[in-house]
Amino acid sequence: MNRFVLGTVSAIVAVGMQGGLAQAQDALDWSGFYAGVFGGYALDSKGATSSAQGPIQLSAIDSISRSASTGRIESLFGGVAAGYNFQVNNAVFGVDASLSVGGLDKSTTSNFTFSRVDGADFLTAEDRLRSEFSMDWYTSLTGKFGYTFDSWLVYGKGGVAVADVSVASTEILSVTGTPAALATPFAAAIPVGTLTASASQIVFGPTFGFGVEKRVSDTISVGAEYNYVSLPNVTARGSDPLNLSTAPAVFSAGFHTVKASLNYHF
Repeated sequence: MNRFVLGTVSAIVAVGMQGGLAQAQDALDWSGFYAGVFGGYALDSKGATSSAQGPIQLSAIDSISRSASTGRIESLFGGVAAGYNFQVNNAVFGVDASLSVGGLDKSTTSNFTFSRVDGADFLTAEDRLRSEFSMDWYTSLTGKFGYTFDSWLVYGKGGVAVADVSVASTEILSVTGTPAALATPFAAAIPVGTLTASASQIVFGPTFGFGVEKRVSDTISVGAEYNYVSLPNVTARGSDPLNLSTAPAVFSAGFHTVKASLNYHF
């Protein structure tokens, strides 16, 4: 009985080892350097918003109105990538570097209106602020772990992303009204004109994702991939000349991407 059990277990182990060796031999070898191009779609991790208040009556003759809107990243992008894979049986390890460019930008607007109506005289003061966020390029360096079968490779990846981010703000202050209203000390104390500010910086953050790739020939593969890029928030500061305690625009820089790739394996 013990000999039968031992013999059965030995046979199962031997068959399993032979099957594993056969599967490892049948799996395509992904080892080596590769380079390619890709294109895809990026979508902001935050949704677009809009709000409006007013007119709110402050007194018998004074009222205010506020409105604001926030856009989101929704853009096509493309780039180049290169990397190296190392394969052990059906396990594939690798490192991948990529550079992406595209219209990854969005904007926010904030409008404040003060109105004074006193009989036939009226005064309107407006503060219009527009802030813009743009990502000129971003690059990533990730490690990769996958599993290959037949001509397919499925994998997960994670690493760091680096981006060149710019923010710019334009604030327009204006006063209109009847001559009598414009001649008052109150109207004269309101600043008018256009104020601008801009800044750029390099930001870092983690990125992770997963994908699938298929070899269509000895040297060519096509793939599809999802990634999340988690970059830190970026602030575009306003001047707030009317002392409205207006909060500066804070842009979230995290976004999702899906992309298709075409790679050449050396």
